[in-house]
Amino acid sequence: MKKLIFTGLSSTAALASLSPELHAESQTELDADMKLIKAYIDNSDKFDFTKELTFQIKLAKATYKSQKDALAKIDIMLAFSKKRNTTARKVLTDFGMNSPQSEGVLYFFIEKAQEANDRKSLAIAGKLFFESKFKESLSKENPYFETLQGAAYSYNLELTKSDKNKSKAFEAWWKSKGFPPIAPPDQSPSEALYAQTVAVMDEALEIFTKRKPGTINTADIKSQIKLIKELEFEQSNDQIDPWFLLCVSEAARGMALLGEEQEALPWLAHYYKRFADIDAAVKATAKREGKPEIVSTSIMSNFLYSKACIYWAVAQRSAKAGDNAKAQTSLVDKGTQNAAVNMYLLVMRYPQSRGAIKTLFEYDDVWKLYAKVGGTKSKKALPTDKKLIFMANYSKKDYDKAITLADEYIKSVKNMNDKGEVLWLSFYAATQIDNFEKAEEYYKILKNEFSSNAALRAAYLDKATGWRKSFYKTRVKELADDPSKKSAYEILSKIKLSDPNNPNDALLDLVDEVKLAFSTYGKSRSAGKAKAKETLALIEAYIKKFPNTTQLTLAYSLKGQIAEIAQEHQIALESYQEFLKRESGIDTKGKYKRAEAFYHIAYNLLKLDQIEGANGMLNAVETYKNYIAKNDFSDASDKQQKNLNDFNAGLDIWKIDIDYNKIKEVKTAFNESDKKLKASPDDKSLQTTHKQQLEKLQKMSSKVADSYLDWTKRNKTNSKIATILAKVGGIYQDAKMDRESQKIFSEISERFPDSPVLEQIQMRLVISYINNKDIGAAAKEAAKLDYEKMSVGTLQYLVSKFLYPSKPDKRKLNQNDFEKATQIVIKASNKIITQSSEQSAKHRYAFYAGRAHFLIGEKLEAGKLFDIIKNEAPNSPYSLEISFLDVEIMIEKGKYTEADKIISDLENLVKTYGTPLQHAKVRTLSGKVGFGAKQENFVRKGKTQCYLVYISQFPNTVEETEAKEVMENATFYLTMCKALLGEDIKQLRTEFLQKYPSSSFRDQVLTPPSAIK
Repeated sequence: MKKLIFTGLSSTAALASLSPELHAESQTELDADMKLIKAYIDNSDKFDFTKELTFQIKLAKATYKSQKDALAKIDIMLAFSKKRNTTARKVLTDFGMNSPQSEGVLYFFIEKAQEANDRKSLAIAGKLFFESKFKESLSKENPYFETLQGAAYSYNLELTKSDKNKSKAFEAWWKSKGFPPIAPPDQSPSEALYAQTVAVMDEALEIFTKRKPGTINTADIKSQIKLIKELEFEQSNDQIDPWFLLCVSEAARGMALLGEEQEALPWLAHYYKRFADIDAAVKATAKREGKPEIVSTSIMSNFLYSKACIYWAVAQRSAKAGDNAKAQTSLVDKGTQNAAVNMYLLVMRYPQSRGAIKTLFEYDDVWKLYAKVGGTKSKKALPTDKKLIFMANYSKKDYDKAITLADEYIKSVKNMNDKGEVLWLSFYAATQIDNFEKAEEYYKILKNEFSSNAALRAAYLDKATGWRKSFYKTRVKELADDPSKKSAYEILSKIKLSDPNNPNDALLDLVDEVKLAFSTYGKSRSAGKAKAKETLALIEAYIKKFPNTTQLTLAYSLKGQIAEIAQEHQIALESYQEFLKRESGIDTKGKYKRAEAFYHIAYNLLKLDQIEGANGMLNAVETYKNYIAKNDFSDASDKQQKNLNDFNAGLDIWKIDIDYNKIKEVKTAFNESDKKLKASPDDKSLQTTHKQQLEKLQKMSSKVADSYLDWTKRNKTNSKIATILAKVGGIYQDAKMDRESQKIFSEISERFPDSPVLEQIQMRLVISYINNKDIGAAAKEAAKLDYEKMSVGTLQYLVSKFLYPSKPDKRKLNQNDFEKATQIVIKASNKIITQSSEQSAKHRYAFYAGRAHFLIGEKLEAGKLFDIIKNEAPNSPYSLEISFLDVEIMIEKGKYTEADKIISDLENLVKTYGTPLQHAKVRTLSGKVGFGAKQENFVRKGKTQCYLVYISQFPNTVEETEAKEVMENATFYLTMCKALLGEDIKQLRTEFLQKYPSSSFRDQVLTPPSAIK
């Protein structure tokens, strides 16, 4: 068995090399090989498969070394199996979408991302797909269509943020392919399709009935009907999507508009039972939950509206054909099979539905057409009420008429929900036509009649209050600059949004300030802390101004919350203690608020480092637990229950935090010994002390980190897991446990890609990669940092870690990672240049940035920066190296005379001030000029200069690697110059190939240039 496993891989490679026909078989064996590797990984926690796993991976990569797509799939599978999702994404993006095999690799990646439930990876795959040539071949038959459909939503969402024109073009392309509407992955396909179809059918109906000029887009109607019919196959007998039934009614409308009423009516009839069942379920829910308004959302209203539209369309078509008799029966005369009756039933049964509101205007048009075709019956008035007529005019944005209707309705209505809805909508309507006098009239009624009932206040008054504050503040500024709105401005500018002497109004203003402080803190901690201190002063002023009001209970709660953000923990502690004196806790909300206060008292005691004793944190934790145990919270809301669970988890964290705080003393001692050791590195006593303190710090840190990690395993759904993991990563990093810290930070990056914690630990993640010598990964993460907010010290650190004086050996750092690192040097150096006031610092980092540009081939940008240094500081410490690089730039531009002149100046300089190695580099550059120019005078000079290097010996002080690189270059250019002069190079060529077998010049040496004439 083992022999079969070990030999099967190489047989796959043999198959792959034979013929294309065997590709499928090769692919099957590749799948089998990957399954075997994955099995080893999945079971590695039970058995030690290290040797077998290493062997199989090496063997697989050797077997498929000629198949780049197979290697990519193996790397993707390995990365996802080891939960290194970021690595998997890098493999896919590096492979790209330009190869014929790219589509297969992408689909394989999608499979693995789905198995890992990694939405971010799926979104990235979608972006690559939709920006590639493969998108044109996408069809609904594609097995990955549903996944790509979800990715299309993410892709289009990003486009809307960056380029709305591209977004519109993408949506048009998607629609042209006949695909269902782009919608969020968790939204019913029928729901998205319904929203799109309603817009199409409403537009067509307006044109068909001549209420709007234009031509009906029949292609759009047919496309929507086709999509709806395709969804029919996804419905089951046992369960049907209510959104699909809404689509059914819209499809029937579309059929009628196309003149296919013979199909439209049977189509509707087929689903009638389903419409009725759903309708009954809605009514039952409404009755059970005591919410009669739910009935207005019934889908049966759409069924009736669709039927009415079908008969109306038949009548329109019949009237046009001169068949007045058929038009009459379709409009009014034939039992229930006509437009008028269905409209009447719709308004009677579902007066608040969308269809009823539309019917209110269309019903008159039906009777007008009926009279026109010779109908004799009298119009039957719709069973409308004032609210329906108000809603109809409001929906048409006829706000003036809506307000007139509202005034009559408000005086007569007794149902507070109906009254509240109309008041709120009327208030909003009045603000839209700048009738602020009327708006304030409605707001006053809302305030007087809807303040005492919490549910009504939240539904209508609070909504109006929020809109009033935000809209009025913005609108008054706009009106001030508009002379035509002088009267509206005068009214609005005199309106006080709150009364500072009213404790309730003043408290509501404080609530707004607290919300703003929390919002600011979420965006910027420093700005949020400053805002919190301002708000804290406002709350303290409120408490002094209104010392005996019932609102003080909430005021102290707000004070506690805001003091925590301001990091005034003593004030927060005292505020929650004052709150507990006032909150009785007689109802569920009160009990919950008391529990919340007990929790925050414990939290602030922890922050104040008051742990032990009767007034300490540990005792406060017990008080909280006893309170929870004695009180029934079974009727608490879901949100309150979740918060209580989080509180309990938080208490466990605080106990670990106590041990975490003890690490600080050990860390301080270690840092002191670290400083002393750096000052006296040969001191044996300091070395011993340093080692002992590091071991103590690492042992203590590991214990605390393990406790935090155990907590994350016990509280897998807790919202603070990312924060706790970030703390663990920091603990490891501070204890010089870089591998452990990198593992934790990478886990946060993969598991919580959208968490704000990621931004906070980004620099730590960069440092962990640097410490582990993974420069490519470090540079990739460093690119995500916010350089605008970075200190000069941090910028200098980044430059020092990613700076390379020359291109490193590809075996040590590949080209891609080198370029990423170099871009960080450029970005950080440019930022330092703009921030620094010292010329010497500006020149130093201009040189670093210029050299970085030069090393990645951006020689024009390099030259610009070097020119700044040469003009401002001609004798700077960087002049010599800039001259070296200037020669390269001139050669690149083909300016060989200028290059030769710089070389002559350089040679004089290095003879006096330079090193033997620098002198050799200058001479070698002459060879490079000769090889590039291919002019005899330059070639002869280059040959002579390179020969002098070739026969020279470097002193022992010169680093061997640098000496070898210079000698390799000199030998190469000597060989090339001799070849250009027509001299024999056989011996020199043989020597070069033996001495430098992996040289990048190898091919040129094997095929030397012809002699110049």
